[in-house]
Amino acid sequence: MKRIERSIEELLYTFQDMQTMLATQNETLITIENQIDQAEDAVQQASNEMVKAVEIRKKSRKLLWIITIIVVILLLLLGIYIYANVIKPAKDTVESFVPKSDNNNNNN
Repeated sequence: MKRIERSIEELLYTFQDMQTMLATQNETLITIENQIDQAEDAVQQASNEMVKAVEIRKKSRKLLWIITIIVVILLLLLGIYIYANVIKPAKDTVESFVPKSDNNNNNN
């Protein structure tokens, strides 16, 4: 009889140990599930941030092209202004000092 009683006590302790292990594992599983939920939220936020970053990149690239075109136009206008007001008048001035070759000089 004592043997059966001891066996039942051992079985009781075994079941109590199993219950403790299951409770610990349940807590671990709950922690894992919470971390998975947090990871899903973080991934969703990261995805939204990536979409925003792509939109900002597109806008900045478009702005860069607009600025580049404006600078090129301004440089062309500056070049035309310099040619019309500095280079061409200087050529005209130099040409006015250079004696023009006339046919009269060639005939003599």
